[in-house]
Amino acid sequence: KGTTGFVALPPGVYNLSIAPPGAATPAVRVTNIPLGPGRVYTSLAVGDYTVTTTTAANRRQLVTYVNR
Repeated sequence: KGTTGFVALPPGVYNLSIAPPGAATPAVRVTNIPLGPGRVYTSLAVGDYTVTTTTAANRRQLVTYVNR
Protein backbone atom coordinates (compact mmCIF):
# COMPACT_ATOMS: atom_id res chain seq x y z
CA LYS A 1 0.00 0.00 0.00
CA GLY A 2 1.31 3.39 -0.87
CA THR A 3 0.73 6.57 -2.75
CA THR A 4 2.59 8.87 -5.07
CA GLY A 5 2.17 12.55 -5.71
CA PHE A 6 0.24 14.04 -8.56
CA VAL A 7 1.92 14.33 -11.94
CA ALA A 8 0.89 16.96 -14.51
CA LEU A 9 0.41 15.45 -17.98
CA PRO A 10 -0.68 17.00 -21.24
CA PRO A 11 -4.01 15.75 -22.64
CA GLY A 12 -3.66 12.54 -24.63
CA VAL A 13 -4.01 8.78 -24.60
CA TYR A 14 -1.80 6.92 -22.12
CA ASN A 15 -0.85 3.42 -21.03
CA LEU A 16 -1.01 3.13 -17.24
CA SER A 17 0.58 0.59 -14.92
CA ILE A 18 0.63 0.26 -11.15
CA ALA A 19 3.14 -1.87 -9.25
CA PRO A 20 3.58 -2.65 -5.56
CA PRO A 21 6.66 -1.07 -3.98
CA GLY A 22 9.78 -3.01 -4.96
CA ALA A 23 7.96 -5.18 -7.53
CA ALA A 24 9.64 -5.87 -10.85
CA THR A 25 6.32 -6.40 -12.63
CA PRO A 26 3.25 -4.13 -12.53
CA ALA A 27 0.20 -5.57 -10.78
CA VAL A 28 -2.11 -3.89 -13.28
CA ARG A 29 -1.64 -2.53 -16.80
CA VAL A 30 -4.27 -0.73 -18.86
CA THR A 31 -3.75 0.71 -22.32
CA ASN A 32 -5.35 3.55 -24.25
CA ILE A 33 -6.63 5.63 -21.32
CA PRO A 34 -7.76 9.06 -22.58
CA LEU A 35 -6.86 11.98 -20.30
CA GLY A 36 -8.63 15.26 -20.97
CA PRO A 37 -7.44 18.86 -20.59
CA GLY A 38 -7.92 20.58 -17.23
CA ARG A 39 -9.00 17.34 -15.52
CA VAL A 40 -7.71 15.70 -12.34
CA TYR A 41 -7.68 11.90 -12.18
CA THR A 42 -6.93 9.38 -9.44
CA SER A 43 -5.94 5.82 -10.41
CA LEU A 44 -5.49 2.90 -8.07
CA ALA A 45 -5.09 -0.85 -8.21
CA VAL A 46 -7.66 -2.93 -6.34
CA GLY A 47 -8.11 -6.66 -5.82
CA ASP A 48 -6.03 -9.61 -4.72
CA TYR A 49 -2.51 -9.47 -6.14
CA THR A 50 -2.22 -13.27 -6.00
CA VAL A 51 -5.27 -13.89 -8.23
CA THR A 52 -4.19 -14.45 -11.83
CA THR A 53 -7.53 -15.18 -13.53
CA THR A 54 -9.26 -12.32 -15.34
CA THR A 55 -12.78 -13.43 -14.36
CA ALA A 56 -12.58 -13.73 -10.56
CA ALA A 57 -14.54 -11.14 -8.59
CA ASN A 58 -11.44 -10.26 -6.55
CA ARG A 59 -9.10 -10.05 -9.58
CA ARG A 60 -6.63 -7.17 -9.96
CA GLN A 61 -8.14 -4.12 -11.63
CA LEU A 62 -7.25 -0.52 -12.32
CA VAL A 63 -9.84 1.98 -11.11
CA THR A 64 -9.65 5.57 -12.35
CA TYR A 65 -11.76 8.41 -10.97
CA VAL A 66 -12.26 11.81 -12.55
CA ASN A 67 -11.98 14.23 -9.63
CA ARG A 68 -12.48 17.43 -11.58
